[in-house]
Amino acid sequence: MKKITLTLNKEQEELLLKKLSKATFRLTEKEITLLKRDDKGFKNPSDWTLSLVKSARESEKKLQNEWRLNDSIIDQIKQQLGGNDG
Repeated sequence: MKKITLTLNKEQEELLLKKLSKATFRLTEKEITLLKRDDKGFKNPSDWTLSLVKSARESEKKLQNEWRLNDSIIDQIKQQLGGNDG
């Protein structure tokens, strides 16, 4: 675990919190489409389609984990900044 100390003015604080609340990557349009179609169910998916869906699910899990970690970091920073809601 590492500890950092930052001195921020109000504008820098707002920018930092906004930046942290954005993901570093996103799902592609193709992955989003595959996940939506998979939720409805494919009639006869090929092995290739199933592998693409599996990859999209893995990307989705990675993104959800990133959001969870970012949320915890943002909460810690807000707490240290005095409970600022941004």
